[in-house]
Amino acid sequence: MSQQELISAFDRAKASFNSQQDRSGYLNLYDSSLIAHGFPPNLPGNFEGLKMFYNALWAAFPDSHLEFDDIVVQGDKLAARFTFSGTQKGELMGIPPTGRKVTFQGMRFFKFRGTKCIETWNLADMLSMMQQLGVIKA
Repeated sequence: MSQQELISAFDRAKASFNSQQDRSGYLNLYDSSLIAHGFPPNLPGNFEGLKMFYNALWAAFPDSHLEFDDIVVQGDKLAARFTFSGTQKGELMGIPPTGRKVTFQGMRFFKFRGTKCIETWNLADMLSMMQQLGVIKA
C-alpha cells in the first residue's frame, strides 16, 4: 500500500469517527487480530477492547470530534498527533455526566497490514481531561 493510500484510508476513518450518525466505519480501520496498547487496563488489549473503549467514549461524548494535527507515515507505520473534543453527556469510567466540554491532545501510532491496523499504541492526556471534567483539581 502506498503512503497516499494509507493516509486516504486513515482520513475516511477519521470522517466516520466524527460522524454522529454512524461511527462504525472508524472501527473498520482495525483488523480483528488487533493488538492494542495504552488503553484502560480493565479492557482487553485487542479489537474487542478497542471497540468497548470507543463505544463508551462515544456514549459519554456524543459530540466527539477528532482532528489529526500531524500525520507521519513510514513504511507500514503511521503516527498521528491528535486533538479530541467533546461534551460529557454520559457516564465515563464511573464518572457521571458533567455537561462539561473537554479538549485534550494525544498521539497514536498504528502498524498496518494492507489497509487494516494490526497494532496500535495510544498516548492521551487523560490528566487534562479529568481536570476539565472537574474530577481532579488543577
